Amino acid sequence: MQSEISTWLSLIPCSLDLKYLAKDFEERGFTTKESLKYIDTSDLNVLFPSPHKLSYVKKILLKEIEQLSNKDIT
Repeated sequence: MQSEISTWLSLIPCSLDLKYLAKDFEERGFTTKESLKYIDTSDLNVLFPSPHKLSYVKKILLKEIEQLSNKDIT
């Protein structure tokens, strides 16, 4: 069974399979979509330490997390 974060990552509309990031999010305490509302750029900088490495993925995730923060998660 997929975790909530893994499912969320798999549903992000992009041409990349982002499910591989689920473990990194969950190890840092972000285990539900609700918890993602409290993530910030510094948290993503831990996942993507190089400012240029995976910057496209980081931008996608920031946009998706912003959308979660702007709506009521059920």
